[in-house]
Amino acid sequence: MATLVDDLQSGCGYPRPQLRRHDWRSLNGEWKFAIDALSAFTGPGEVDWAHRILVPFSPETLRSGIGDTGFFRAVWYSRQLERPSIPPGHHWLLHSGAVDSHDLTKPRGKQDWQLNPHSFWYPPPTGIWQTVCTEVVPPCFIKHVRWTPNLERWELGFEASVAAAGRDRLRMRIHVYIGDLLIADDTFTVIAGEVHRRIALWDTGIDDYRNELPWSPETPTIIDAELELRAERGEQLDAAASYTALRSVGVQRDRFVLNGRPYQMRLILDQGYWTMAA
Repeated sequence: MATLVDDLQSGCGYPRPQLRRHDWRSLNGEWKFAIDALSAFTGPGEVDWAHRILVPFSPETLRSGIGDTGFFRAVWYSRQLERPSIPPGHHWLLHSGAVDSHDLTKPRGKQDWQLNPHSFWYPPPTGIWQTVCTEVVPPCFIKHVRWTPNLERWELGFEASVAAAGRDRLRMRIHVYIGDLLIADDTFTVIAGEVHRRIALWDTGIDDYRNELPWSPETPTIIDAELELRAERGEQLDAAASYTALRSVGVQRDRFVLNGRPYQMRLILDQGYWTMAA
């Protein structure tokens, strides 16, 4: 039977589902770890690596193997990596889903900076508390994508940024699918390293197609997308997969509205980042 460590190290649950590539590796699992309560260490050579921690759980959780809910200003992590063999010009990227420290000058959401949370602040996590992974990307690659559905216009807003590495006249081709059904095939010019366009969705003429396409808990229809970054003459420079959904949300008086209709919800608010991950 697979253990939690096996599952974490196998990369279960791709950490960037809206920009997926094949050449990646999860770094979740056991790391060397040390607590620096007063932030006294200036480098890894001063650290006593006496502990091990299970990433991506914060040290406050029992799952991490530490279970220390005290107050400390810094923590240290260490892990050896073997550099993969990558083609010339390609990049080896390190992605950290979420990392927290005591520095109040950095964005911190609603997590408290004190040991005992006050007012509306949440119990704070420390160190790494989301997936860490590496990824190999080509010299010109897609850095970021964002989808904005518009149910009234029956279209998808699409934004992307690319690392162009001195290249110009690049184009972005997008195939949009529901299952195996192609509903959009568009190509856009990359201007100043970005794409900002709207994609009109094709009406297939199938009965109830437009009734089933909008996302809801009862019909959670996912729209898949294949992204290709191409040079002027058609050479493929990068490719990635993404997804989105067509839906609208809003509020009318005291009601939550989904796809233009009131929708009853029953919700639970957990006032903490790690208190449910014991």
